[in-house]
Amino acid sequence: MTVTLLPTAKPTITRDPWTCATESPKQFFDVPKPTGNLLTALLSYGDVLLQTCTATGTAALACPYPDKSKWCGFSTAAPTSLLPAYSTYGSVVSSWAAKHTSQALDLAQRCPVAWYNAMWDTPGGQSWLNETLIFADCYDQIKLANSMPSSPTISTPTSTASRSGISFTTPQATGARISNGVRRTADGSGWVVGATGLAAVAMNGVW
Repeated sequence: MTVTLLPTAKPTITRDPWTCATESPKQFFDVPKPTGNLLTALLSYGDVLLQTCTATGTAALACPYPDKSKWCGFSTAAPTSLLPAYSTYGSVVSSWAAKHTSQALDLAQRCPVAWYNAMWDTPGGQSWLNETLIFADCYDQIKLANSMPSSPTISTPTSTASRSGISFTTPQATGARISNGVRRTADGSGWVVGATGLAAVAMNGVW
């Protein structure tokens, strides 16, 4: 059975089994977050990826979400000075995802109502979990490519635009961010796209 960690529609049932009363789904939306200049750069980078969509409000739901490969391109678009912090962040979210994903998938399947409510009751919860899974996978791919048992070395860009085709500024970015569903396989071996829809999350005051 496939389970979507970031559902875009309410569960088809109206009440979870009674055993779900003892569960705490909100803990899975309390993910490790980047801070400082790295956070600012990631927000700016996301704005660049989404700048082709000019829709606002609910109309932004129709905007196509950038695929994971574009998010992973941050490693070659980012300023060299941010690469150590990005590598550390990737290691942290990779470990977090490996530790929590199986339990999260199980809870989302057993208690869909509580899971859905927790996702929307947690400020920025859907967007944060989505990006955490994406950046964890980006890190894992670099680690696998480098065949390193510990923290991978992220390649240093020769220039911001020449290697990735994307450039961005670093002032604090605000506005709407759009998330799609990403989930990990039940055995924890990899990530796959879960939800087919999109959901806009207003990030002002959240990040």
